[in-house]
Amino acid sequence: MDKPVKPAIVPTFLSSQVLVWGVMLVVLFGLSLWIYLSLSAIEEERVRAEEPVSTTVKGPGVECVMPKGWKAYTRTENRLRMRKYADRELPFIEVYSEVDPMAPYHAIDVNPALLIRKISAHLAMEPSLAQQSGDVILHGHGSGFVKPGVKSFHFIFSTAGHYGLGTSFFNGDRRYFVWGLTENEDEVGQDELEHFITYSFDSIRMPDAVLEIDRPVVHSGELTPEGNSLVLQEVGRELAMWRLFSERAENSPVSALLPALQHFREAVRLLSTVRQEKGLLASKDYELYRKLSRKRRETVAEWFVLLDKRRSMGDLNTAKQMAQYIIKHATLTGEGPDSRRAQEALAAINAALNAKNK
Repeated sequence: MDKPVKPAIVPTFLSSQVLVWGVMLVVLFGLSLWIYLSLSAIEEERVRAEEPVSTTVKGPGVECVMPKGWKAYTRTENRLRMRKYADRELPFIEVYSEVDPMAPYHAIDVNPALLIRKISAHLAMEPSLAQQSGDVILHGHGSGFVKPGVKSFHFIFSTAGHYGLGTSFFNGDRRYFVWGLTENEDEVGQDELEHFITYSFDSIRMPDAVLEIDRPVVHSGELTPEGNSLVLQEVGRELAMWRLFSERAENSPVSALLPALQHFREAVRLLSTVRQEKGLLASKDYELYRKLSRKRRETVAEWFVLLDKRRSMGDLNTAKQMAQYIIKHATLTGEGPDSRRAQEALAAINAALNAKNK
């Protein structure tokens, strides 16, 4: 039986034309898509290039993220001045800082009268405002934080047709006064100043400093002789305990060193609440306190040397006990990072013990 023969399809002019146009349409579609994507990418790059960016600049004892789009800054020994425009003074934000060895022990004073005097002093140093007169009017103030553990005093003011705000705080051995100024009519500039101060945790970066006291926030204008007398009585009791334990700390550091430091710090903290800490900080007691503080830091460092040594030797059970010991005994103000470091080590040791026991 003969096999059926398939009919041969002879391409016609019409069918060939349809095929050619089909190929051309596919090519044109691909070309159009490529052009569209290329133009979109170019537009995205243009928008990204025109979008304001933030610049990070370093000043004395501080690093700041300038508001987006701000173009100029200057630095001197104690000042970092950031400006929105290269050819105009306003708006600006200034970070002023100065070294103060006793800064770790000073209270935050929220007395508005003192704040107005400080603002006026900074305004008096502004060449662009030298010919203008006007009282500083304080519109609001309150305490806050620049970063965990660093308390601050925020404020809003106006003077001679200008709007200003800022924050004042201590960190380590430095005192900071951060303030900004712009015209009353400059709503955009005001928003930029407010954002910088409100989100100072992101705007202002400083080295971590070891805290020695829980810094008080006080109003020096509301202090009374009666209140001062009660505080000084408490200070007397703390100093008596400090002297008792500090005499023993040389020979019995395990039992006497920590309470000695705690009593001295409490005495300083109490004195700072009545703005009278300077006398104690100039005494021989303070010199001994610094010596014992160094001894305490050396002791804590030795704890971690033992912890790391046991971990490197593979003695995880002893290392675990050492980590637990540090967590229990690193209780002095400012030793929070040491406690957290020991907690992280303990978690790693427990994980290693669990893996070993499986």
